Amino acid sequence: MRGLLDFARQSRVVKALTDLGTLIREVVANLSLKAEGTGITVSCEIQDELPQLMLDGEQIRQMLTNLVQNGVDSIQGEGEVTVSAGIAASEGWSSCASGTPAPACRRR
Repeated sequence: MRGLLDFARQSRVVKALTDLGTLIREVVANLSLKAEGTGITVSCEIQDELPQLMLDGEQIRQMLTNLVQNGVDSIQGEGEVTVSAGIAASEGWSSCASGTPAPACRRR
């Protein structure tokens, strides 16, 4: 909850070209270490050669951390949280988060 409050309080946006795939991998690596020994695995599936995006990397990092941690927290017993990112052909963008019990995906 504190992470969400900290995220909501940020007012200054600092945009820069950001490798979203790298950012996701870093968040997943950090949360994978935290989840070790719990019976929950955190992984990612990132499409090769995603374009760099103009965004505030720290705000996106905090948002991803909060979302993935919420996914981990919602699993009772063993399970998996997978973060996927890629470009959907002629669909604009695609995002997907999956875990136990069912995946949730959307396209725009």
